[in-house]
Parts: sequence; structure tokens; C-alpha cells
Amino acid sequence: MGHRSFGPTRGRRALVSIVTIALAAGAAAGCQASSGGKPSSHDTSTSHSGPYEASSDGKELAVAESGLTEAVDAGGEHVVSYAVILKNPSADTAVTTAVTLSLVDAHGKPLRNTALNGKHTTWDRAVNLIPAGKRQAVTGTTYVDRAGAAKVKIGIKESQWWRDGGKRASGVKVSDVSATAGGKGSATVTYRLDSPYDKKISSANTSAVYRDAHGEILGGSEPSDARPRDYPPGESDGEIDAAAGVPKDLDASHTEVYADPLIELP
Repeated sequence: MGHRSFGPTRGRRALVSIVTIALAAGAAAGCQASSGGKPSSHDTSTSHSGPYEASSDGKELAVAESGLTEAVDAGGEHVVSYAVILKNPSADTAVTTAVTLSLVDAHGKPLRNTALNGKHTTWDRAVNLIPAGKRQAVTGTTYVDRAGAAKVKIGIKESQWWRDGGKRASGVKVSDVSATAGGKGSATVTYRLDSPYDKKISSANTSAVYRDAHGEILGGSEPSDARPRDYPPGESDGEIDAAAGVPKDLDASHTEVYADPLIELP
């Protein structure tokens, strides 16, 4: 697969994030409709599996680890690759989690995301599914207005919780990950995905998490760099074609792939 041009896709990538949030909101609405309305987070009835505003055990999503790498592209613009790993310590499944992201310097001053018209220092993302006891990645590669990015910050605004999502809440399995670094900050990552669902996943955010030889996070790919965006039941192969922003210290053997499927729970 050939590498796509990175620069002209900035507006498209910003749109991808917006569309993802819209799709996730639609899934949440579908969940409420199928359950006959949203139960209160204090409802103790065993006849409802969700969604609830809080988990049944009171546990919340948390940041497990994060990292970033900044670079200068061939045109002299500043580009940052980042990744945040969220963990779900609850026995319940977290769905349609809304988060905000920002990049700050060593003094805590935010950088402007120039992929979003250069006016925004924070931007929204949605995480579709984090099964009980599992982890999920929020990653991206974006342009900023200046050098000095030192930390990626993430705010977890809200989640919905399901107490029994059955097989549909089990998530997908990723294996056979292989990464090959290219020139000018590019890389190709291939993987195999195993979907437990009976129907095709109509949309999934799939991204690579880049790590160094010591396993430390260096950043991550844009979800829009992955193909396909949908997955049939069972095993299928996928590829992430990152055209720019890939950290030069990437260690192929430590590269991970996370898939975040958009599904409707019962």
C-alpha cells in the first residue's frame, strides 16, 4: 500500500474525530432505545443491564500510561505523535466514553492544534468500548503551532456502563502485529484481528501505539490511517499506513495495535 500525503489530510482527520463522536452518540441512543430507557445509576434492579451513569462497583476509568514525540516535517512544520492508554478496572463495560485531549509544554502551557484551524488547544474524542478489566488506546498524529510539546493530557468527561454486555462486550483480539519503519517519519504496521461478533463491525478506530526498545510509549498513529475501517466476523487482516510523524526511535517488536469497535449492546 502506498503512503498517503499527510499535509492535505489535516481537515479530513479533524472531521474523522467529529464523525466518530457523532457515531458513538448514535450508538448510545440505540442502546437506550433497546433497553427501554436509561436506568438511574442508583437503580438496583437486576432486570436492567444498562446503560448506567456509573459502574456497579464504583470504579472509574483511569490513565495507565501515555507518551509523545514531536518532530519537524519536510516542510518545517511541527508534528506530534501521541498515545494515551486508558484502563477499565471495573467489572462493568464502559461504552461511549467522551474525552478531551490537549498537548502542553514543560510549563503546562497548551499548544494550538493547527490541524483544527490553529484555534484549538483542546479537542474531543470518543472511545467506543472498553471491556471490563481491559485497556484501550487513544492515539493521534497532529500538527501544532510551535515546538515544546512535553505531555499529552486527557480529561475523561463521562462514560456509560453496562453490567452484562455478553459476547458483544468482549471486545476484539489483535495478533500478529508487524511494524516496518519507512523514510521521512513513515511506517507500515500490519496485524490480524479476530472479531467475536456475529455481524460485520461497521466502524472501528484502529491505531498503532509506538514504543521504544524499553517499552516506553513514543506516540501513536491516526485512526484514519488504518484499513479496513470495518471488520467481518472471525479473522481478517488489516494495515496501518502512517505517512508522517512516526518516531525515529520506534522499536518494531514493541509496537501494539488497538481496535475500538463501534457496537450496539443489548
